[in-house]
Amino acid sequence: MDRGLLRQIPPARAYLVASVVVGLLVIVVTVAQMAFLSEIVDRVFLNGGDRERTVTLLLLLLLGAAALRAGLLWVRETTAQQGAIRVKNELRERLFAHVLRLGPLYARSERSGELATTLTEGSSGWIRTSPDTCRKYS
Repeated sequence: MDRGLLRQIPPARAYLVASVVVGLLVIVVTVAQMAFLSEIVDRVFLNGGDRERTVTLLLLLLLGAAALRAGLLWVRETTAQQGAIRVKNELRERLFAHVLRLGPLYARSERSGELATTLTEGSSGWIRTSPDTCRKYS
């Protein structure tokens, strides 16, 4: 991750922090899931005792942890996707403003179709691969 690019796009920071925090919560819930699963295996196969009551409770906890993990994964992916959309839009707006500042004389030497493609769909490729190019247009 390019820190310079991250500093130029303030909305990206909030989405990045949210994705990291939710990712850490996913890790905690995954560890809890594994703990519940190991306790179930221990009580069913290794220890005798009152299996029915305790295993039922542990299975419910395992199921709840799995549902919570699935929800957190969805939130993390949605947050990351929304952040990426905002960053791309911000960079496209900056690029478009820069091209407008350059004026029609600059655009005259370029092919209008290529310029339009770069401003819309084509910018995704260089945004993903070249932070230096993005900095140039800020």
